[in-house]
Amino acid sequence: MTPEESIATIRRYWGAWNTGNVAIVDEVMAPSFVFHDTAGRLLHGIETPKNNIIRWRTAFPDSHFTLDDVFAAGDMITVRWTGQAIHQGEINIAGYVLPPTGKQGSWFGIDIYRLAGDKIVEMWRVWDRQVLLHQLGVVAS
Repeated sequence: MTPEESIATIRRYWGAWNTGNVAIVDEVMAPSFVFHDTAGRLLHGIETPKNNIIRWRTAFPDSHFTLDDVFAAGDMITVRWTGQAIHQGEINIAGYVLPPTGKQGSWFGIDIYRLAGDKIVEMWRVWDRQVLLHQLGVVAS
């Protein structure tokens, strides 16, 4: 794939986050997908990103994510992103089970993706949970 095609695949994946259409995950991720989460766990398979999207959009149904920067180098893509939404449903973030607060939140993160062919096969994510927890009134700054 060209860098432009790889970036288009990543943008397509983020479309699933913005719309809640988890069928997109089947189109852009390999069945053997591996997710390295912020807690250092390795999660295998495409059900993890599907469940993350469903869980997130249940709590933040108006979520909108912006890809602020996207860089491609070989089979690796790096994305700096921001998200924003109103907290409207229960969610567990970093061990805090949060009932809906009705508060607006915004957050940011960085993902690194590895592609093989036209599929995402591996992903690393780091995002600032603290800033969102603060905005929702869960933790002090």
